[in-house]
Amino acid sequence: MIYEVSNRKLPVAGNEYAFFLTCDKQSPNYKILTLYELKGDSIVRLDYGRNFDEFKNAGKAEFIEAIRNKIMP
Repeated sequence: MIYEVSNRKLPVAGNEYAFFLTCDKQSPNYKILTLYELKGDSIVRLDYGRNFDEFKNAGKAEFIEAIRNKIMP
């Protein structure tokens, strides 16, 4: 079953994406906080909700490095 949320574009099979997920601990399911497509050397935000300005002008390599720095101890 495919679910569509009106403020997000759907990912396409075979493309690269970075999903930022959240959960509310009352459900075993995760929700998409925001979603970026990694396209060539750039990133494209696919939702129109929460804006992560720190990635606004980042290239793909800079974006991935920023994510790694935030999740690695």
